[in-house]
Amino acid sequence: MSKFADGKVKIRGRLIGKTNPEIRHLAGSVVRDNCNSHDSACAGAVLLAWVQEHIQWQPDTVDQETVQTAERTLAWGFGDCDDLTTLLVAMLLSVGIPAAFRVIACEPERPGQYTHVYAIVEINGNWYAADPSVDQPFGWETTGITKAMNWDPIANRQFKIK
Repeated sequence: MSKFADGKVKIRGRLIGKTNPEIRHLAGSVVRDNCNSHDSACAGAVLLAWVQEHIQWQPDTVDQETVQTAERTLAWGFGDCDDLTTLLVAMLLSVGIPAAFRVIACEPERPGQYTHVYAIVEINGNWYAADPSVDQPFGWETTGITKAMNWDPIANRQFKIK
């Protein structure tokens, strides 16, 4: 995800490593070891928990937004919200679970500026939040959102949830 001075956000699909064999193997193993076959809700929850437990949240360099690929975040073991979310979305997509980014404004002092990103996961036609940068369960979503945008990393475009 790139942030521009005017507050617009661009997420580049190449950051998503959904076809990376290492990411697919890891995600598949986590799901296989913890869920029954075809249980997307379980898969979403265990992949979120895996990222929360194994990848440390760490802020970007002072005064500079940096974005890591899913592969780099996995290798380094740390990243900020966009890095952790990129890894989680790649893991979800790699095991066939539809996932996207939700970019939000939620800071009272900057109500119109996008400041946070997390995954949203589609299960049986419903979308659920999955925020790997906070210690909250699958489905939890922060309060105080003043602006939100959903981004499909496959189609590389914004979309609305019906």
